[in-house]
Amino acid sequence: MASSSAASMDLPPSAQQCLFARAVIHTLQLWPSMRMAIDEHWGGPESKEKCDFLVSHICDTYGGQPGASTLGVFEPNTAGPSGSNNAIARPAAPPTPEEDELADVLEQYVADEYEAHVEDGSCDYIAGRICSLHRVIFASPSSSEAGQDPIAQEAAAQQVLAAAQAALAPLDEAAEKLRNKRLQSQRDRAGWQGEIGEGESSEDDSDDDMEVDGPAEGSGQARQPKEKQEPIVDEDGFTTVVGKKKR
Repeated sequence: MASSSAASMDLPPSAQQCLFARAVIHTLQLWPSMRMAIDEHWGGPESKEKCDFLVSHICDTYGGQPGASTLGVFEPNTAGPSGSNNAIARPAAPPTPEEDELADVLEQYVADEYEAHVEDGSCDYIAGRICSLHRVIFASPSSSEAGQDPIAQEAAAQQVLAAAQAALAPLDEAAEKLRNKRLQSQRDRAGWQGEIGEGESSEDDSDDDMEVDGPAEGSGQARQPKEKQEPIVDEDGFTTVVGKKKR
C-alpha cells in the first residue's frame, strides 16, 4: 500500500485535472468581483497572488489525488501505450463538489483575504459554473457502448475529453478577449502617458506661442476631474461589492 501511495504522488496531473485547472483559472479571471478586488488591491499588494492561491486550493481540494482520472489506461498522460499492461494505474476521479459548499468557500475567502462582502449572488453563480464544468470534465466513459473492446473503450475516453474541451471553449474565448482588451488598454495608457511626457518636455519651448484658456467668465473655477466612485464601506469596515444579480 505504501509503495502504491508513493507511486501515485509521483504521477503528473491527468488530462482531466489540467482541464479542470484551466476551467477554474478562467472562471475566476472572468469573475467581476475578483477582478475588482485585484485591480483595486483590496487584498493589499499580494491581491493577485491571493487569487492564485484560491485557484490552487480549489484544484487541490476538488481535483482529486495526483493523477486522478476517469479514463483509466486510456488517460493520455499515462506512461506506456494506450490500453497496455505497462500503463500506470491512476486514482479514481473525485466526486463533483457541492455548490453550496464551494460558494461558502468563495464567499469566506473573499471576506478573509480581501475584506469584502460579496452581496450580488455571484459566489453562487461562480460555484455553479465550476461544479458544472467539473461534472463534464470528470465524466466517465460510457461502458455500455464500449463493452470490452479496447478500441471502443479508447474512443469513449476520447469522447469524454472532446466534450470537456467543447464545454471549455466559450470560457477560453471569453478569457482571451478579456486578456486582449486589458493588453490594449495598457498599450493605450502607455501611449497616452508618452504623449504627456513629450508635451511636458517641449513646454518651455512653446510657452510663448501657447494660449491657455481660463475658466469661463462667472464659472468661479476650472472644471474639476470627475471623482472616482469609491467602494461602499459598512460599519464593520467591509467593502460591499455591487454587481449583477444572480443569473
